Amino acid sequence: MRFKRKRSGAVVAEVDRIEADLLSAMAGDLLALLGADDEDAAEQDPLAALVGLSAEPVERPEDPALARLLPDAYGDDEQAAAEFRRYTDADLRAGKRAQARTVLGGLTGG
Repeated sequence: MRFKRKRSGAVVAEVDRIEADLLSAMAGDLLALLGADDEDAAEQDPLAALVGLSAEPVERPEDPALARLLPDAYGDDEQAAAEFRRYTDADLRAGKRAQARTVLGGLTGG
């Protein structure tokens, strides 16, 4: 893998086929781990969907890999961590999904 800085300030990675396949598989695994977009949230509560707020408490992920991707904001206060997660979980997941899709799009040229 080689990185080049463009005059615009952007950085471009040049990868060979094996590296592209590996990055593609990793981005796909990340999307699977994060779960599908919650498309029915808007039907259940449009305001909650608009602001990314879960109507229900959001539990800490049981999967260790997912727990590292979405860690508790307060390690010493479960109640505060749960409340923070309720307000941020949907946006964090959406952002990570978007970034994985950007990687996939860059690898396929789309």
